[in-house]
This record gives sequence, C-alpha cells and structure tokens, in this order.
Amino acid sequence: MNGTRPANRGNSNCTVPQSVQKMQGELGDRVRDAYALAAAVHAGQARKSGEPYILHPLAVAELLFDCGADQDVVCAAL
Repeated sequence: MNGTRPANRGNSNCTVPQSVQKMQGELGDRVRDAYALAAAVHAGQARKSGEPYILHPLAVAELLFDCGADQDVVCAAL
C-alpha cells in the first residue's frame, strides 16, 4: 500500500492507503469511512506474525473490489 494521506474527516490520526482512495473513487465515501472505523477499532492490534491487524481486512477488501464487489461488500470486508 504505497502512498497515504490524512483522512479528510473522522480520526485525524488515520491515514488512508492509496488502495482505499481508489476504492473510494469508484464506490464512494462510505469505503473511506469504513476503513477509518476499522483502523480505529483495530488500532494497536497485531496478527501473530506481528503485522498490524488492519492489513488483513484491507487485503480482503482489495481482493473483493478487484473481483467487482459493490460498496456494501467492500465495506463489510473492512
């Protein structure tokens, strides 16, 4: 996930990955809001591997988006 920028609203500490920006551009602002919520809820959580937990739901959302999933499905993945 290259390139992040501060979220426009919500948690000011949240950065929005480029993939979320792309999904937001095609599916709407609800995707960004779902990501911001997921990032806040999972802040400080890590997978057994040590990676931040949010990377897993983000990867699932990206896969579903690439397969043509709609906004509801992508937001649910996050």
